[in-house]
Amino acid sequence: MLVYFTEELSIEVEQKFKDVVLLEKQVQREFKDKAYGEDLTAVYISLLCNSTKFESFIKTRKPNYKSENRTYVHQAVEIEREGKSLSYDLKLNYELYVGTENIKKLLAHDILKSLDVIDTIKKIKDFDLDQFKIDFESFFQRNGLI
Repeated sequence: MLVYFTEELSIEVEQKFKDVVLLEKQVQREFKDKAYGEDLTAVYISLLCNSTKFESFIKTRKPNYKSENRTYVHQAVEIEREGKSLSYDLKLNYELYVGTENIKKLLAHDILKSLDVIDTIKKIKDFDLDQFKIDFESFFQRNGLI
């Protein structure tokens, strides 16, 4: 299972998210040899934490499932997205994050809650969401994040 994080952040919280790259690498190591079903092999979670003054400019996108590999251009960069992949936006509470010194525990909690979006995708039938969530929770517990 592949798990990726992307970020769209207001400048006021960018520094607080500096450890997300390390967290992503740890999550990728944890899940790289695990499989939860045939219909989903990669998850892209876009972390959105933007000031309320920018809300009218930044819209939360609906979850997007791709059954086939796809190549596209994003910000002048060619990107290949795996088939059997889901991308979704996780809109984070800006006020809560800007007021929290260490966001890791808060982020772990929000990521765990967000995994339920997988259940809303009708095309994903063969996927053990319960075990995926258990493994994520176990990972966060072992790393002192919940």
